[in-house]
Amino acid sequence: TQRPGACNGGEFGYAGAYPSEYLKLTAHYMNSPILVTGASQRVGLALAIKLAQAGHTVVSASRSKIPPAHPNIIPFQADLCSERDREALIEYLRTRYDGLRAIVHNASLWLDDDLDNLNTMFKLHVEAPYHLNLALGEQLLKLDKSDIIHICDETSSRGSKSHIGYAATKAALQNMVLSFAETFNNIAILASVPLAVRLLELKGPPATLWVLGIGLGIGAWFTVLDWFASRRSDEALPLRD
Repeated sequence: TQRPGACNGGEFGYAGAYPSEYLKLTAHYMNSPILVTGASQRVGLALAIKLAQAGHTVVSASRSKIPPAHPNIIPFQADLCSERDREALIEYLRTRYDGLRAIVHNASLWLDDDLDNLNTMFKLHVEAPYHLNLALGEQLLKLDKSDIIHICDETSSRGSKSHIGYAATKAALQNMVLSFAETFNNIAILASVPLAVRLLELKGPPATLWVLGIGLGIGAWFTVLDWFASRRSDEALPLRD
């Protein structure tokens, strides 16, 4: 049963998307859709439309109930923070289709730091992809070629002082990509950092490496500054007998 979800907050969009040309369409995949989560707006919606225009059947999973933006898009209303809603989505895909061409984990929340929001973001960024990947792995393995794409964030490698929980849960997602790559040997497991992907598509490898290098350099610089600050703080502490 499809029903409205109850995740706190709203979806967070990114400036960039994974190139739809990567997901090639053949007759063998006609009854094996692509699942895109968080596809009611922004990048998720744009990606779903792009894939649908390429001829794919796209199951668009999101909390919001919206009309399909393309004849090839099938909306499924689900709150991915809810295990019951995820089970309903899994059952729908297993019973309606022969297999699954790909999963694109795009659903995301950008919430302020507190324990309730951390729990919500963990459910959406970590628990939901973990659950869907394990439950739908058999559907993916029915095809000769299938993919799982995780939309990550550059804060996962450098952290964020203003959104600690968001960066931490995105870092957990990025780490989980490595584990699933070891688990599903016959499935392409990918992590996409949208800005880098967009630059790769438009400007080629040199521009992408340049941006990634700057990001790593900034992260290293802040790490050094933090180390010096913590060292001075330790030196300033009074000694106790």
